[in-house]
Amino acid sequence: MKHPAPLSNLLNYFFRTFVRSRRFLPSNRCQAFGFEMKNTFPKIQKIHVINLERQPLRLNEIQRELTYVRDCNGESLWSMYEKYTAVDARDLGDKFLKDNLVDGNYNLAEQLFVEPQPLALPNQFDLESPIQMSL
Repeated sequence: MKHPAPLSNLLNYFFRTFVRSRRFLPSNRCQAFGFEMKNTFPKIQKIHVINLERQPLRLNEIQRELTYVRDCNGESLWSMYEKYTAVDARDLGDKFLKDNLVDGNYNLAEQLFVEPQPLALPNQFDLESPIQMSL
């Protein structure tokens, strides 16, 4: 596997520093969120957060981001969130694979569709490479 270039390490450092320092800046307002009023465009009124119970740090990151952004009325987007617990495949065992309820085979193109990797250039990979799901 190729190691990241020193320039990308430096860019990552500046990006992380910027994200952490945003709390010292005024909160952003997003007009797409809020409660609908007459004679206005429709608004997003609920934010659905799906998170694994074993990943509380992810939920903390989501909370930090949603707290930073405000809706059109100045309320934190965190006040609009609704949490759902994700089904953890580790708890299911391989029953679903054995019963053919889940297809455990997919290719790299399908994986990149589900989890895009902006730094991965598709012409550098065989997108038809098979991947076997394992638990």
